[in-house]
Amino acid sequence: MISQLLDVITKLSSYAMVIFLALFAYSKVTRKPEKYPYGRYALISLLLFAVFGTLFFNSPKGKAVLKAGNAGETTTARSTKKVSTLSTEKQVRQALKSPTLLFKHRAFISTQNKNFNVTILDNRDTVDSLKLTTVDLLKAIKKSRYQKYQKFTISFQSDKANPEMRLKTRYRQAAIRKLNPQQLSADHLKALSDQYYEAGQ
Repeated sequence: MISQLLDVITKLSSYAMVIFLALFAYSKVTRKPEKYPYGRYALISLLLFAVFGTLFFNSPKGKAVLKAGNAGETTTARSTKKVSTLSTEKQVRQALKSPTLLFKHRAFISTQNKNFNVTILDNRDTVDSLKLTTVDLLKAIKKSRYQKYQKFTISFQSDKANPEMRLKTRYRQAAIRKLNPQQLSADHLKALSDQYYEAGQ
């Protein structure tokens, strides 16, 4: 009963404060003499709102309202995060449109025995460009639902009758889990990888 009374007084005080502020602002804009001291009433309403609002939110009902509000925000955040997380294949395909690759490439994605493999056919891009693209692909994997895979292989092969490997990296799930996308650069690829091959080495 007391909680309901505090709630009603808090709401009425907030409404009164808004009304008196509007009347005060109107009288100042129109420069008409105030029939009543609206500014003082607004301050009194604000004081009542602060006092009774504090009492209400410290009451059992007020705490329940706050708890319900926080739970709703947490659920919404979780739902948004779940919806925005794409599958690993979709995230990788989006990353393959990266501007770090100068030319269009044929790319193949395959999954087998909890292994996720990306093979890109490339003849013309520089190895540095391929490394930057590998960084983009790792960031995409990190953003995806990658947990169902144990190993991730990213390889660039020449698009010829007898393809030659240009760059190949393999990462375990543990490496992806520890990966910090904001700090990842091409210099980290070798240290992170379970297997690393670069043509010309």
